[in-house]
Order: sequence, then C-alpha cells, then structure tokens
Amino acid sequence: MTTPSGPSTTRKLTLSLLILYRLIIGFTISLFVLVIFNESWLVSTLAYGPMLGYYMHKTGYDLLGAEYEELAMRVFFCIAIYAIIAYRVEILTK
Repeated sequence: MTTPSGPSTTRKLTLSLLILYRLIIGFTISLFVLVIFNESWLVSTLAYGPMLGYYMHKTGYDLLGAEYEELAMRVFFCIAIYAIIAYRVEILTK
C-alpha cells in the first residue's frame, strides 16, 4: 500500500506540526501566567483572556476558517476553566 505524497500531504503535515507547536507554546504561556500571577486569580485571568483569544483565533483560523461563534464559545469555556483553576490555586496557597 502506497501513501500519496505531494503538496497536499506536505501541507497537512506542516499544518499539523504548526498546530502542535502552537499548542505547546499555549500550554507553556498558560502555566507561566498562572505562576507569575499566582496570588491574584482575577488579574491572572484578565491577562490570560486576551492572550488566549488571540492564540485561539490564530489556531482556529487554520482549523475552522472564519467561524467566530464557535471560536467565542471555545475561548469563553477555556477562560472559565482557567479562572476556576487559578482561583483554586490561590485558595490552596493561602
């Protein structure tokens, strides 16, 4: 069985690697923001929100195209989960 090789396969592989790279960078930035602002969960969430929105817009454009409603729901969901985790971390460190 042969696998097709050509521009579309190469583009898909490059796109997959780019998305993987962006995910790693996104997780690292999320943890960095959580560690830097660990005493103030609200400031941490306010700093994280715009960064996540921009990051997901760039990644989502590669995956979804221009579906802003779905992107807004995903960003809201991720920010809510981040806020809950940041709040719990702050409570546990006090």
